[in-house]
Amino acid sequence: DLPTDVSLSFVSDLDGEFYTPVANSLGEFNFGYSNLSAGFHTVTATATNTIGLSSSESITIHINTLPTSPLVTISPLPAYYNDDLTVTASGSTDDDGDAVGYSYQWYKDGSTTTYTSLTIPASATSDGETWRVEVVPHDGFNDGEMGEASVYIFDSGPAVYNIMISPSVAV
Repeated sequence: DLPTDVSLSFVSDLDGEFYTPVANSLGEFNFGYSNLSAGFHTVTATATNTIGLSSSESITIHINTLPTSPLVTISPLPAYYNDDLTVTASGSTDDDGDAVGYSYQWYKDGSTTTYTSLTIPASATSDGETWRVEVVPHDGFNDGEMGEASVYIFDSGPAVYNIMISPSVAV
């Protein structure tokens, strides 16, 4: 058979047949396809000649979806210079079922810090600063869209440490 007479078929075990190209006179073809569903697919390519003889080859591919942007909050709110800051990220989903984890980057007054954990100790903050955290979801394959939150650090106001009344005997 001529290469152009061989019928070709690409089949996904999840989505069924998705492409039937026609080869050129050298038996070559190129294609791109972007409509497979999320998940692991076994894709089988089958070539069949004009009398029905065929040959197949299979590969496994992973179609990954990115996790969605998380909802990010910082507590406490309002925050004072003697408070630890704690970030909470939630709500990221991944359409192909991968577990979603998060990475954190904190900024103080717009500048990157070395803090990459859930909590900023109170000793790192001062009144009048603005702290922002960027949270990036990841599914073990790729990063999703970042979520962020920020908080202004307030002065906690005056504190009374010792009270004394004099004279000790009042009339």
